[in-house]
This record gives sequence, C-alpha cells and structure tokens, in this order.
Amino acid sequence: CDIYAAAKTPCVAAHAITRALYANYGGPLYVLKRTSDGALHAITPVEPGGPANAKDHDDFCAGSFCNIHRIVDQSGRGNHLDTAPGGGSVPTADRAV
Repeated sequence: CDIYAAAKTPCVAAHAITRALYANYGGPLYVLKRTSDGALHAITPVEPGGPANAKDHDDFCAGSFCNIHRIVDQSGRGNHLDTAPGGGSVPTADRAV
C-alpha cells in the first residue's frame, strides 16, 4: 500500500495475514480465537513492515486448535474482515477461517 500512497491512490483496505502491507505498520495483522477456552490473541509482525510472528501464533495455539477470528485492516480505516453472523436462509454464523 505504500506504493499506492506514493501515487496518491491510497488503499481503502489492506488485509494480509502473512506480513504488514505498510513499511511502518506494526499493529495487529489478525486475531486468533483458541477453541479450547475461547481466548483471543492478536498476531503482529515480528517488526514494523515485516512478516507475521509465526512463533507467537504457534505458542498461543499450542495444545489446542485456533481459528482466525478477525483479519485486521492495516489501512486504519476499520474495514476488518470478521466471521459473518447468521442471517436470512442460514441462521448460524459462518465457520471461522
């Protein structure tokens, strides 16, 4: 998204679970939900602009299963990707990623 911003066409949403999409972004990339106790935990880059902290992910999920509860919008615009709620013809929530 830094490339787009330099061209004056900023991203309206920036989603990635593998790395930060801005050189200076160090906030959460995604939020995990552990199935054994429902605990939530945000995974951040190892360093701003870098790859996701896989060790932190593995440590949090050790001995249990985890689902991605939210993919965070790195653009700062709040366009996060969450598990969809139930509705209409399907009354139950979508399964987590």
